[in-house]
Amino acid sequence: MITGVGGDGALQIALLSRFTALKHLSIEAMALRELSELSDGKSPSLDMPFLVELRLRCRTNEPLSDFLLFLGRGKFVGLTRLDLDLPSSVLHSWEARLVKRWCHSSTTLGLNY
Repeated sequence: MITGVGGDGALQIALLSRFTALKHLSIEAMALRELSELSDGKSPSLDMPFLVELRLRCRTNEPLSDFLLFLGRGKFVGLTRLDLDLPSSVLHSWEARLVKRWCHSSTTLGLNY
């Protein structure tokens, strides 16, 4: 679980970039209000060439744009399954961008809102 409580949400997310050999990653995001330093393009994006399954879950209605901008820059060339469990307002505005960026013809997409 990645949380912005205590102001270390950006650090938790940035530390993920060190695990480039991960095959399965499940992120549950909570209280991510102040992550503008991640979305500015200066922080390194996630480059996980071996990742085959990514699950992203956030069931709150908090602003997620900074978090999703950061994740959207990520490179997951081996991705075969993407599960997005996001509030409908967030999912509708981000689904096309994330799918276009990460998915290819053999990727299974799961949407939950």
